[in-house]
Amino acid sequence: MNVEYREYRSKDHSKYEKFCINHFGLSKYQSNKNHLKWLASNKASFFKIAVLSDKIIGCIHGYEAPILTNKGIVDFIVLHDLAIDKNYKGIGLKLMRQSIYNDKPVILAHVTKKMAITYKKIGSIELPSYWARKFIFPYSIFNKKKFLSSINKNIKTNKNIKIVNNKNSKHLTNIKDLFNNLYSHKNYNDFFNWRFINSNSPLTYFAYDNCMENLAIFSIGFKSFIPFARIYSVINSNQETYNYIIKEIEKFCQKKGISIIYFSVIGPDTEQKNIQYKKTKIQPYCGWFSKNTVEFNDVYINGFSTDLAFNGYW
Repeated sequence: MNVEYREYRSKDHSKYEKFCINHFGLSKYQSNKNHLKWLASNKASFFKIAVLSDKIIGCIHGYEAPILTNKGIVDFIVLHDLAIDKNYKGIGLKLMRQSIYNDKPVILAHVTKKMAITYKKIGSIELPSYWARKFIFPYSIFNKKKFLSSINKNIKTNKNIKIVNNKNSKHLTNIKDLFNNLYSHKNYNDFFNWRFINSNSPLTYFAYDNCMENLAIFSIGFKSFIPFARIYSVINSNQETYNYIIKEIEKFCQKKGISIIYFSVIGPDTEQKNIQYKKTKIQPYCGWFSKNTVEFNDVYINGFSTDLAFNGYW
């Protein structure tokens, strides 16, 4: 089997789109051209494919993200969207090996089953994460056109809680200041600009208190045409205020016609028992790996550093 492993080219898009429909389903944000442009704008991104007889049978993406460690901020490579045609065994492992054994440490996040086992076997270090969900009763039927028309409008909520999105740029200064206070480093500034401010970045929402001490980042996406929200990054400095933020997100979703919210957070003490989210049966694996003998005693990976919530493309 003469498989070619190479970088993706723009002329591959129609073949890649077919591959995405077969592997990821009809939502297939993975083949959205704005999504691909956004990934490519990261200074250290890559997109590799496996091709057999002019047919794409596998792919893997990666980009660079600054990560907090006990040795300061270190640039990691984030692997995501490793996908293979189920009829071809071994393709995924070869794609992964070409991407994982480099000079930089790698984030390996949100995988299950065989891929989780593979990541463990190569010696990756597991990180705590918590996946849960909650079903809520929507106040209306979701209307995509109406939702899109409201993106640039101010969101009315509790006077002590604000909800804004990254497509309404006038509100992002406060969010950026919060991140700068937490991660005062040029690399984080560049990463924030790419992750949230870039014109091709996925739609993202921020819910925070007036004191800028509590925060929840969430997205709106689809699974087989069913809208859902995903909370994937939190700062919890005061439990009572934090609970208000989660409740306001739920109200926001109910008003928009969204009936399910996922809670997918990485890091210590992530379990949120008192906000009544039910832990999912399958808890995806999250970890990191380095081929070098670098001793990181502490690695803090936030949800926005990974590929969570990339499906905010409409």
